[in-house]
Amino acid sequence: MILCDPRPARLADAAFALLMGDDDDRCRTTVAFLERLFRDITGVREDTVDPRDHSAILIPAGSASSPLDAGRCLLDVRRTAIYLRGVHGAIKEAQLRFPQEVIEVLYAGCGPFAPLCLPLLPLLAGQAIHFTLLDVHARAVESVQAIMAALRLDGVKVDCLVCDATQYRHPDQRPLHVVVSETMQRALEKEPQVAILVNTAPQLTPGGLMVPETIAVDAVLTDMSQELGGNGHGPEPWSNRVPLGRILELDRERACAWAAAGVPSHLPPARISLPSCVAAQNSLVLTTTIRTFGVHELREYESGLTHPLMVNGWRAGEDVEFTYRLCDQPGFQLARTTRQAL
Repeated sequence: MILCDPRPARLADAAFALLMGDDDDRCRTTVAFLERLFRDITGVREDTVDPRDHSAILIPAGSASSPLDAGRCLLDVRRTAIYLRGVHGAIKEAQLRFPQEVIEVLYAGCGPFAPLCLPLLPLLAGQAIHFTLLDVHARAVESVQAIMAALRLDGVKVDCLVCDATQYRHPDQRPLHVVVSETMQRALEKEPQVAILVNTAPQLTPGGLMVPETIAVDAVLTDMSQELGGNGHGPEPWSNRVPLGRILELDRERACAWAAAGVPSHLPPARISLPSCVAAQNSLVLTTTIRTFGVHELREYESGLTHPLMVNGWRAGEDVEFTYRLCDQPGFQLARTTRQAL
């Protein structure tokens, strides 16, 4: 008697649960199932015996997390759900915009589990879609291929490449419709998210889509003890913030404009004015919000990606500039400037 492997069907059920529901407990259970499934197949887990699983790779545009650390990101439940919904929504929109074409999806920085692609494959089986999955870690690519083979995920064409996504060139004969990349930390520090999108967004065909659609970083003054100690009652813990302004917004248009200007070592600085009187308990922090696609947003504190980042080296009454550096240690650099006399 031939026994049918139930895991592909369970993978499809997991995708439905993450795409369609806002039941936090169900999403948490679903993500835990996916993590166990993928770790059991690949061996990328806490007791791994492969030394490559612990090794990050430093590339000219930042640090590529180790396969073990990248795999842990799957357990950031809200992140996984909101990004998966964004990717699914972008693919569906691309199918409407390009009804006669094979939809080309580039997933840059897929990690060992490709969580923004693999759960969708059973739902997309038989459709005219082609995924290209990139990761700079050979071990990550091997792991993705092992999962696909074990679960027989062959209903959608998928190519897996070991490649630095900041240098990747998509074949000219295959118009690129969707670019996906989640290679970031809070306030876009350390990882090469910006450099990847500056490289890949200009390669999109006209009308092509980027996931995430928008990443916004704002500067605010706030009492972090109040925010981190909020008990869920009364006003939002950040309701007494002092907003100072947006210091960076990343979307397809801006990524293309920066690329057209000749990929610089840093982006144009953003200047903000600090009030002369700042409460002693207030800190200067950078906040991050992410719209993956359409209505799907990661708001503050919903994910490790959207927790605030504290900034040091400022004084009340000063003007300061935030400059985002594109280098092997990407992130914002703070500089004091002279306040203009009135």
